[in-house]
Amino acid sequence: MNRPTLTLIATALFWAAIWWPFRRLAAAGLAPSQASLLIFGSGAVAALIASRGRLPSLLRSPALLLAALASALCNLGYNLAAIHAPVMKAVLLLYTSPLWTLPLA
Repeated sequence: MNRPTLTLIATALFWAAIWWPFRRLAAAGLAPSQASLLIFGSGAVAALIASRGRLPSLLRSPALLLAALASALCNLGYNLAAIHAPVMKAVLLLYTSPLWTLPLA
């Protein structure tokens, strides 16, 4: 299988499966916004540790900081919708459509 096909499948799997841990955490009593902050915050800290010393250049780029903030808000909105909105199930089917379209194509 070629790389674009694998990338398409991996992306569809990721977006189709991301709602499950957030639903489990919500059932355990952790609010979706808190779970998002915990998960993505720990990822951000790990990325900052791995980048070693590149934080000053990140802080000098307001466009990059704005893009990071917009991305964080989009992820939070998606996670909240995945927890609370039944219509998200239909959207998840749309995200997973490459999985069942590729073998049938």
